[in-house]
Amino acid sequence: MQIARVTAFGLIGLGALAGGAPAQVAVPPTSTSSLKAMPRTYGTANLVYVTVPEWQFSPASSAWGYADLGGPFGRYPLAPQAFFLASPTLPTGALLQNLEFDYCNQQPPGGQSVVLWLYDTTSDNGNVTELASITGTPGQGCTYAITDLSGLNYTVDNHRHRLMLQAVFGDNADSTVSINGAIFAYILQVNPAPGASTFSDVPVSDPAFQYVEALAASGITGGCGGGKFCPDNPVTRRQMAIFLSKALGLYFP
Repeated sequence: MQIARVTAFGLIGLGALAGGAPAQVAVPPTSTSSLKAMPRTYGTANLVYVTVPEWQFSPASSAWGYADLGGPFGRYPLAPQAFFLASPTLPTGALLQNLEFDYCNQQPPGGQSVVLWLYDTTSDNGNVTELASITGTPGQGCTYAITDLSGLNYTVDNHRHRLMLQAVFGDNADSTVSINGAIFAYILQVNPAPGASTFSDVPVSDPAFQYVEALAASGITGGCGGGKFCPDNPVTRRQMAIFLSKALGLYFP
């Protein structure tokens, strides 16, 4: 059964990005490869995970009702062809890697599907771009599927862009098909280097240029005075305390 895609901006039909749609991998519920099984929250090499639970998905129209399941938590609409929207909260600069869709589909094979769409929306002109989709296949029970987003090379920009999740249901609306949430996996990045140096002793050719500029741009350091950074000077415990407190935003009321 084909499901029409609808957004808050009306009926749309967006083609996949150049290069084809990201690969989708169906994963059995007992597998440890679920994104939720690998929590990490630090570094630029490790994956970081953000969960969008089912209760953050809301009907796009106030005329559409919804119900929540007990047991395995889930949410489903009470109106046919309804869809839910959610806006995930991800940090600016995050580079998207994977998206997991958690769902329950108790329909028999060939029955109703539920599709999770990921869109990018721009705040200045209202453009909507399709990034990826995952289908909750009938007959799978309660499970999840993961799609690879790394090929998109998408960096989160909360200034001009907003990510939007859309869960689209079919003609029937009952508790046999529900969404249980989504999980984003991303990697943290160091801010790109500017074209000119802030400090006279750390030129653009310096291997540490990008990282020194990131510290300066974020207010963690102002250098050692006289327009210099003194990159080869030792760091005192006092300076270390200032660096770490500013970098981590330590605040105790």
